[in-house]
Amino acid sequence: MRISVVIVNYNGATLLPDCLDGLEAQTRPADEVIIVDNASTDDSVPLLRQRYPWTRIIESDTNLGFSEGNNLGIRASSGSIVVLLNNDTTPSPGFVEEITGPLERDDQLSAVSGVMLFSEHVNTVATSGIKVFSNGLALDSDIGARWRDLPAEGGVFGPTGGAAAFRRSALDDVELFPEPFFLYLEDVDLAWRLRLRGHRSVSRSAAWALHIYSASSVEGSMLKDYYLARNRAWTLIRCWPDTLWRRFWPVILRYEFGALAFALLTGRWASLRGRMAGWAGVRRLCRVRARIQRSVTADEQELLYWIHSAPSVRNVLRVRSVIRSMIESSDPGRTPDRGANG
Repeated sequence: MRISVVIVNYNGATLLPDCLDGLEAQTRPADEVIIVDNASTDDSVPLLRQRYPWTRIIESDTNLGFSEGNNLGIRASSGSIVVLLNNDTTPSPGFVEEITGPLERDDQLSAVSGVMLFSEHVNTVATSGIKVFSNGLALDSDIGARWRDLPAEGGVFGPTGGAAAFRRSALDDVELFPEPFFLYLEDVDLAWRLRLRGHRSVSRSAAWALHIYSASSVEGSMLKDYYLARNRAWTLIRCWPDTLWRRFWPVILRYEFGALAFALLTGRWASLRGRMAGWAGVRRLCRVRARIQRSVTADEQELLYWIHSAPSVRNVLRVRSVIRSMIESSDPGRTPDRGANG
């Protein structure tokens, strides 16, 4: 199968060398590597032309964000398998081979999630895919776990967008990423639409990449707060079937009111604005929702299998604490070690 790698870049001149040097050293090189540059103002494009002439550069006149930038690259790609990789990652030497292998071996499989490891804590998982909850939350699966403890392969709701492989026909079936999202949770929306159409995803632990967490936007920034809040609402409006809404609306509303209160008490005004903008889009998104829901082929039980009970506030805060500690501390190691269990 022909494999295309798509990387969206915005002012990532300092990040791209680690990512592309890693791709150049793969045990199974991709057939093409496409860089979509979102109107960078740094030396990204000159760097690519000088040091990485084997890449194909698509230059956008404006910053399209993650969603539309990836869609531009996917549409320009020629592979039957499309691998997406963040520009702030360093792929392991076997990344491409391991993340595409399941798709080549099982023609009923649609997507594979790689495992992203904290770049300064290389034995600690940042994400192995997407995990969804009854209150509408979507969190990184296995965050904070030891990489060595992950199974070789296992089912996952959907792949994380920063290190993922998709069968091109599956992406075409669900209309790619939601372009109005711009940043954040676009992979969650895509994972929902794949699941609604009965597409299967797995996580592959050997397909690992080091990740500089929130290199594109600072963790806890107003930018991130806004898009996370807005796009959560949009995903719920667009993707959750009526049957799930009838079952879970009390816990969804409880979370929303709690999040609003938290934003007001802590002065997280960007989160408040994002949440208001998200729910204000209900009427405008009705037509999109209707189109998505008409195409649903999965039954309720298939979807319920993947929906976990709403996490406690304590567990959510624990996840945030893990992220914060991984960002604030450092570890000089660069290669994960499975020890005797490798």
